Amino acid sequence: MLTSSDKERLVYKQHILDSNISSFQSKENILSEFERIYSNKSKKHCEDRLLMQNILTEASTNRYHILLRWVIAHMKENDMTVDDMKGTLDIAIEKNDKDIAKAIAWYMTREFFVKFANQLKDATDIFPGIRCSCRGSLVLDCSFCTNERVIIILTRTAIKEKPDTYYGFEIEEVNPDLSNSDDSEAVTISDILSSKYTNSYSLKVKLPTNSVENIFNRHSNITLICPSVLMSKSFYKVHAVQERICIHLHCKKKGIIPLGEDHFPTSILGIPTDIIEGNISFITKLRI
Repeated sequence: MLTSSDKERLVYKQHILDSNISSFQSKENILSEFERIYSNKSKKHCEDRLLMQNILTEASTNRYHILLRWVIAHMKENDMTVDDMKGTLDIAIEKNDKDIAKAIAWYMTREFFVKFANQLKDATDIFPGIRCSCRGSLVLDCSFCTNERVIIILTRTAIKEKPDTYYGFEIEEVNPDLSNSDDSEAVTISDILSSKYTNSYSLKVKLPTNSVENIFNRHSNITLICPSVLMSKSFYKVHAVQERICIHLHCKKKGIIPLGEDHFPTSILGIPTDIIEGNISFITKLRI
């Protein structure tokens, strides 16, 4: 009869065995990607568009990130187009695969930029995103809360003769000057803070440097992070300001998640965040 000590040893050995099997399977997946790439390089498979389309679908379905990037690198020599990518992006979003969705979306965005380079010559930034339907703290635990795709173009000059859509992406231009105008959310909040509050907000909110750097690294849409004592609600509807210690996350465009990234944090170190569109100017009485 097995003693309790024997049973514990058996359970531990089984755990080690399962871990080794899992590690081996993970290595096999990586090797299988390189094997496929080597096979396609050594044969004339890369000249077969239909086969490359199948490989593209396989890479997206099985989350083969390296293989997918190899296919993207050989798109033009196989006469593959952006149209070949659209279905693959659908698969990645359905599987909530941020890495593959991001790679495909940026490829499509680059192709869009190249095709309309003359019209976009005054653009200062461009990125693919997903429209976010979440409100307040009710954030879905998923990178793709909707399937509404959009290419955001930051430009101070109105774009002429641009398409409304591009392979499933809505095209939207954003003028950063309007986001920083006198009646914008960022400037409105800054003016209220400057006129009614004199103390430094950082005395009430301590933000570790590593936490701030991590947020900037994970969210390319964020342009400024600063503590505040006011929360802004429903700015574009019935604007209300609530006196509450919080952290303002200023961004280029509200309601858009850069494709492949996560939602903004609803709190940082237990302090609620407030999303503000636009940047405050440092000629205002900003207190940090």
